[in-house]
Amino acid sequence: MMDAVLFDLDGVLVSGSAHTLAVHPDAGDIFTHLVRAGIRTAVVTNSPTELAREIVSAVGLAPDVVIGSTDVRRTKPAPDMLLLACRRLGVSSERAVMVGDSHADRDAAAAASMHFAGFGITGDTTLAKLREICELATLVEQPEDGGTL
Repeated sequence: MMDAVLFDLDGVLVSGSAHTLAVHPDAGDIFTHLVRAGIRTAVVTNSPTELAREIVSAVGLAPDVVIGSTDVRRTKPAPDMLLLACRRLGVSSERAVMVGDSHADRDAAAAASMHFAGFGITGDTTLAKLREICELATLVEQPEDGGTL
């Protein structure tokens, strides 16, 4: 089982612009499932931190930690944001999974020695549906083939 799941914000949990912001339809249920399983959650985004917190709040999500671009010197694809999220969550990066939709997310996860679950992009695991992260996060061992769950 993983200790934490880190999510990219734009393109994974939310989509649209400031005027047409939409939360992914499974996001609330995913967060509820992870919390019930004892898995910590974070949002890690290259957006400014305060804006990220406002968006997360506006769409009704409650991650344990929100890390934005103003929290670190180097943003994704550098690992700094992911490592800071893990420190604030009190977990090892090797016991966390990053869910993202970009090469920057994937590169940051690799640099942080973190499993990468690609959503719309190939990863260590590739998610066809976002809710598949619940299965991955609660597995005792991660799939070694990097295939879709």
